[in-house]
Amino acid sequence: MLDKQFDKNFKNFTYKAIDLGITSEEISSMLNEVESVKEEWRGNEYRGCAGLPVFGDLVEEKDRFKGKSGKLDWTPAGKLCPTIQKVYNEKIRPILDQDARINILKTYAGNTLHEHVDCQEKEIGTTQHKLRVVLQGEIDKLYFRRSNGSKWYVPNDYHTYVMDGGHLHALEESKETKITMCIGAPWKGAMTPEYEKVLDNSPYEVKVKYPKIDDEHIDPRFKNDNND
Repeated sequence: MLDKQFDKNFKNFTYKAIDLGITSEEISSMLNEVESVKEEWRGNEYRGCAGLPVFGDLVEEKDRFKGKSGKLDWTPAGKLCPTIQKVYNEKIRPILDQDARINILKTYAGNTLHEHVDCQEKEIGTTQHKLRVVLQGEIDKLYFRRSNGSKWYVPNDYHTYVMDGGHLHALEESKETKITMCIGAPWKGAMTPEYEKVLDNSPYEVKVKYPKIDDEHIDPRFKNDNND
């Protein structure tokens, strides 16, 4: 286990399983809700997946990747997902310092989620927390690259975890479509007493040294004139 002093500096760990009290019944209900939504899922050719925004803002995507953010609210799809709203409002939002966007990520069976980082290159090594709740699929298909190029796979035992979005990661091909509730920016992991307690009580945590990052690992949407 890591020394608890490291919990305030996210770059000192890569993955932490956390317990927010989200039940298997809630997982099943949230999955049924997103699968019932008729809204069109947005394809992401770069990462190799599809996304369904359920809590976000009206800021255009090109501006969002420049760091701009507006008032967050439930999207038309999100308004059809009462369990997701309840879980966020009662079990996730209370530990955060601010609201966070929620996007449902779908990686289809037989596909991979390409290796990438969830931030600008200059942000690697800074606090880039991403909170994930796996609703369906093989959890241990997620891996992080080590500094020597090998892969470290997350355990299959925890459906809820926090990860370092600045660490190179991907999903290997699976026989089952993976659906994950993704909570992130503008929230990046600022510490609150409630959040620190959750991290301190992590049942499983790992630190993996950062690998070399190539240009292809940076989402093209992060590459704009304001990111120098």
